[in-house]
Amino acid sequence: MKPFIHNQRFWHGCMAFLLLPVINLSALFYVDIFYQNQSYIGNELHHPLYLMIWGSCNAFYFFTMTRACLKQYFCLPSSVNLFLFLLCMSMITSVLLPYDPQTYPTISQWHVRLAMFGSVGYALFVFCFLFYAFIYGYGQIRPYFLFYVLLCFISLYGFALHGAVTSFTEITYSMGMGIFLYHLRYHRDRQK
Repeated sequence: MKPFIHNQRFWHGCMAFLLLPVINLSALFYVDIFYQNQSYIGNELHHPLYLMIWGSCNAFYFFTMTRACLKQYFCLPSSVNLFLFLLCMSMITSVLLPYDPQTYPTISQWHVRLAMFGSVGYALFVFCFLFYAFIYGYGQIRPYFLFYVLLCFISLYGFALHGAVTSFTEITYSMGMGIFLYHLRYHRDRQK
């Protein structure tokens, strides 16, 4: 069992520290990250494959690592896994839907709605999970909770500063969550 856990940790580390940063920082080659967002790269600049890879990799990593953390810090019923799955699937579905308000106004609205439902819902889900874990007596969660609040604050500040979701906001949250979830998941393993 130990080699499997070691390999799993290695691959999760590769995702958090290599793959997600490379995918997220690739946006720097396409747009000014403070004015456009990832959807602009996929739809306006005609790079839908990039958008699909970006959204799918982030959502898949968020789902698998958050689910592992839910098992490790048991404080919520297992039925929340279905809600987590719906949130991450809405992230993936949103990047599959085109955003072109002139040609496809209804589909474009659903693109935005699903993206907001998945992203904001996931952010609130993680906040509630950390809050309940801390209340349930997992004292080691406290620094993670504070880091998460800081990460959300930086992302919200980027949103407020520009009045819209920009790649800066998306990249900051995605890369931050990749590293955050890795450390949260493997925190106990380092103490053994």
